[in-house]
Amino acid sequence: MRTELRGFAAFALAFLTATAHADFSDGEIRIGVLTDLSGLSRRDAGQRSVIAAEIAADRFADGRAGAPVKIIEVDHGSDAEQALTGARRLVEEHHVDMITDLVRSNTAIPVQQYATEQGVVVMPTGAGASSLHGEHCSPLAFHWGFDGYALANAVASAVTEDGGDEWYFVTADYAFGQAIEKAASQLAEQAGAQVLGHARYPYKATNLTEPLTRAAESGASVIALASGGEDTRRAIRQGYELGLPNGDRRFAALLAFVTDIRRLELYVAEGLQLATPFYWNYDGTSRAFARQVHERSGAMPTMIHAGTYSATLNYLRAVAEAGTDDASTVAETLRQMPIEDAFARNGHIREDGLMVHDFFLMEAKPATESEGAWDYYRTVARIEGERIHAPPDGSCGMR
Repeated sequence: MRTELRGFAAFALAFLTATAHADFSDGEIRIGVLTDLSGLSRRDAGQRSVIAAEIAADRFADGRAGAPVKIIEVDHGSDAEQALTGARRLVEEHHVDMITDLVRSNTAIPVQQYATEQGVVVMPTGAGASSLHGEHCSPLAFHWGFDGYALANAVASAVTEDGGDEWYFVTADYAFGQAIEKAASQLAEQAGAQVLGHARYPYKATNLTEPLTRAAESGASVIALASGGEDTRRAIRQGYELGLPNGDRRFAALLAFVTDIRRLELYVAEGLQLATPFYWNYDGTSRAFARQVHERSGAMPTMIHAGTYSATLNYLRAVAEAGTDDASTVAETLRQMPIEDAFARNGHIREDGLMVHDFFLMEAKPATESEGAWDYYRTVARIEGERIHAPPDGSCGMR
């Protein structure tokens, strides 16, 4: 009887393989990379996100996904209205099966809502808003790249465990800076640190001498930078000029990319601590992926590029396993899969659509220890995803 069942299963598999194209809309799998090709986030996401998705698609170029794979890029310029227009183009003109990247939460949230209404799988890799797997969750949505809470928790807990027991926050005074300061200060205290205070400065302020001096005068061993982009780079650069980082005091960035270190250079960034789910030089798997990106672009990938690769790769794996690009079927298949690749370590998808995975606490090396271009970090600690991602808050009502 068991032999007969095995024979039937083999026959069924052969039949499904032979008729696979009948289960794929338009005879191909279409993936939209909706990213910032022209705005503030073009280095952190942008064209290299498109390249990352193409690298993932190349792994299925022999037809293993069941149909040809097509990557379609659209620029959203980090603008929410432009992102929605781009999403409509992808769905209505190109009939995409999945949308990914969506760097910045202001673009990811409305596009995720629109994609859900249109029955399209959506996998944000460049947005940190917890509402993507909270109030805006969807059976077709997967918060893939990084969650802002987990990022703050990884920095707060790991830096405290690394000896940073007194914190002072230098915060960009806008919604993101305030939110990440609040989360990280609470988490640092839970980890056993003492928060001595904060100094806030206006968005894009050019002179940060006053808040940085107040931080130094507090006597804190950790100056936490609650900001992103140029605000963070400016704080690090001016802090270096003021001689703030030293043997007894360090900078911790609550959001920073390897591209930020590239622009600052190690002489300025040395000793900076930050959390990330991906570093290109972590191990052989990450290096193999990064080399492909570098060969096509001349630069190493950020965590957003690697997240886009991972989202595309695992979506295609789910499509191949399901034997169809039907959104609900692929989403259900994806939820059952373990996630392990160049980006995601020890990953799995939670019931609210959050992809839980490990993070790393990294520290910028001294320039004298770097072995070449883009060799910027040493690994301080690996942090288990289950430890730093907040549990579901009950706001996700799958619809």
